[in-house]
Amino acid sequence: MSTLEVSNLNDGTTTVATTFVTNGAIKARCVYALNTPALTGSFNCSSLTDRATGRASVNLTSAMSNATYSLLATNLYVTSGSTEYWSCACDDNSNTAQTTSAASVVTTYGDQNEEHFWDSPRVNVSIVGDLA
Repeated sequence: MSTLEVSNLNDGTTTVATTFVTNGAIKARCVYALNTPALTGSFNCSSLTDRATGRASVNLTSAMSNATYSLLATNLYVTSGSTEYWSCACDDNSNTAQTTSAASVVTTYGDQNEEHFWDSPRVNVSIVGDLA
């Protein structure tokens, strides 16, 4: 096997250091529906594990170097008639620890009085960190 070593990439207009690409880029991303449950689009995500209502694990194709990567997640905004709720998608590390090969996500919604776990029909997840 051959190795290609470069320090910069150039598209004819802009030059960027390869360290920016390898160290700063999103290493995995996916869109999934928990009400189905299934991945509907992904990069470096091999499958989805439905762990409970509102709780899932995104399984990575290529592992991260450690389990302290950043996970960014969003989900649909919830409404019911004229009632509007807040909604949240975030790491579920307090319930199921992240590993180098799986990211735990929880989706919730609520109002000022209560919180509910729910199987959101659209969750977006991005993972930033170093690959192993």
